[in-house]
Amino acid sequence: MEAKMPKKRIGRPPAGTGKMGEPQRISDYPKLAVTVRPVTRALLNAVASLENRSAWQIVDDSINQYVERMPLPDRRIVESLAKRVLTKAGE
Repeated sequence: MEAKMPKKRIGRPPAGTGKMGEPQRISDYPKLAVTVRPVTRALLNAVASLENRSAWQIVDDSINQYVERMPLPDRRIVESLAKRVLTKAGE
């Protein structure tokens, strides 16, 4: 008998990470459009290229690190507000 080869999936593998660390399609993530200075965009592209990561991953990590460095009272306020937004959005 001939062994069946597993089906090869078409397209890129999921690049996001869900709540439990499982792969998740980034196309399911909400979109964000921001205006930045050309030098900021160039820096983002350079960091993403150097680290071989997507720009969204660099932005995601940067925001998380920014919040982690806030004074504790401010961080608690920001986390509380973010939790309310997620609750309203059904996340």
